[in-house]
Amino acid sequence: MGYQGDTVNLWTNIWFQPRQTIQEIIDTNAQYAVIPLAMLYGIWDVLTKASNKEMGDKYELSAILFGATVSGIICGLITLYVLGWLLKISGSWLGGKATAEHLRAAFAWGVIPAICTLPLCFVEIALYGNEIFSSETPAISANPIPFFVLLAIQFLLACWASVLMFMCIAQVQGFSFWKAIGNFLLAAVLFVAPFFVLAMILSGFRN
Repeated sequence: MGYQGDTVNLWTNIWFQPRQTIQEIIDTNAQYAVIPLAMLYGIWDVLTKASNKEMGDKYELSAILFGATVSGIICGLITLYVLGWLLKISGSWLGGKATAEHLRAAFAWGVIPAICTLPLCFVEIALYGNEIFSSETPAISANPIPFFVLLAIQFLLACWASVLMFMCIAQVQGFSFWKAIGNFLLAAVLFVAPFFVLAMILSGFRN
C-alpha cells in the first residue's frame, strides 16, 4: 500500500520538519518506503566501510560495487529490523510508547540525508575510480580540491542524518531529543552486550 498524501512534500519536509513529517507517515502508512530506504542505507554504509578499510587494495572496483550492493541490501534490512526491535526494548525502559514498526520508519526516514550521499559517491568514482577505496591515491593527490569538497558535503549530510534520526525517534517515542539519543545508546549497548559476554566466556575457556 502506498502513501495516501502529498508525497512530494513528504520527501522535502523530512529534512527540516522531521517531527511533523514522521508523525504524518506513521499516522498514514508507517511502512511507506521503509524497505527501499533501508536497502539504500545499507549500500551507503557498506560503501563507506569499504572506503575506510581501503578495500580497493585487494579488490577491483566492479567487485566492490557488486559486493556493496548485495551485502548492503542484506545488511540494511538486518539493521532495520534489529535496530527497530532494540529501540523498542530500550525505549520502553525510558517510558517510550513507539512500536517496532514506527521505530523502523523513524530510522529509515531519518537517515535520508546519508542515503543522498550515494550519488556523490558515484561522482567520486567517476572522477577518481578505484582510488576512493585504495591507499594509493595519485589522481586525488594531483587534484584534491574536488575530492575534499565532496567529502565535506558527505560528512555534513551524514551528521544531519544522525540529527534527523534522533528527532524522528524522539517524535514516535514521545521523547526529547536528548532522551532519544539515550534510547539509541541503550539499544547499542543491548546489541554489543551478547558479543561481549561471548568473548568473556571464550576467553575463560582459553585460560
